[in-house]
Amino acid sequence: LKIAAVVRGETGLGSGRISLAEIAVAHIRERLEHTPGKVALVGVSAMTERAAQSLAKLKIPLIFVNRTADKAAACAARFAAEHLSLAEFLREPPAVEAILSATGASKAVLGMAALERLAARTPSGQAPLLIDMAIPADIDPEACRKLKFDRIGMDQITSAAERSREARLLEAGQARELVDEALLRLNDRFAERLYGPLFSALQQRYRHTAREGVQRLLKKELKGLGPKEREAIETWCEVLARRFAHIPCLGLRGLLYNGPDGSLDAFLDGLDPEFADELRQALEQGPAPRRMADA
Repeated sequence: LKIAAVVRGETGLGSGRISLAEIAVAHIRERLEHTPGKVALVGVSAMTERAAQSLAKLKIPLIFVNRTADKAAACAARFAAEHLSLAEFLREPPAVEAILSATGASKAVLGMAALERLAARTPSGQAPLLIDMAIPADIDPEACRKLKFDRIGMDQITSAAERSREARLLEAGQARELVDEALLRLNDRFAERLYGPLFSALQQRYRHTAREGVQRLLKKELKGLGPKEREAIETWCEVLARRFAHIPCLGLRGLLYNGPDGSLDAFLDGLDPEFADELRQALEQGPAPRRMADA
């Protein structure tokens, strides 16, 4: 969950829209943020239905329009929306701010006259947002040029989808790097917790051996030293033992993390049997119980 949050925060992987219908919906949302109003969906098709699903979630009022009125009514019932036949829509267009058209017609269904009537009815007084997702075009491009109406056609929508896809591919690469880094950190944490008792036992063995040697010296050759001198030698011995233990611990850690399978067994087989058994026992006992604060 943490790495998922990082990926969402540091990449745009979840923000791009590749679905053609979602790109159209994004245009509609942007328009309605400035000029709220109804949206007409012309044609009962997979494209208009997908757009309707997204728009309905945003509580945007919809009007379904279709050449066959029964189909428009059936779709409208599913989304608690209004419906009109195409003939009614062209004859007396409702007040809408945006039109998304995706019919299977062989020629344009919205020509000069229909566009002029639609523009005269928009609540905002601006030209309606025209999104044409049909091939061939549903909304007459030449009429839009003459009326100076902006028309978003399939060429623009597919280009936006391609740009979104390329951006998502780049973001996916960055996300993959973040996940890989997180997995490496997780692996290191797991290995450190699993093999921590082994490293601890190794260090303890070095320190124990050093303390035994110093005690022998202090009882024999150095028995005439005073308390301060004895303390200084014991401290020096402790520090030296830790440094000496650090070197094999680093090497063993490298073998465990990066070496081939069987590296640990090979390491233990090369030790004094008693010492090897001591380290094996430390591994079998496993990591110390975690404190509640760590849970």
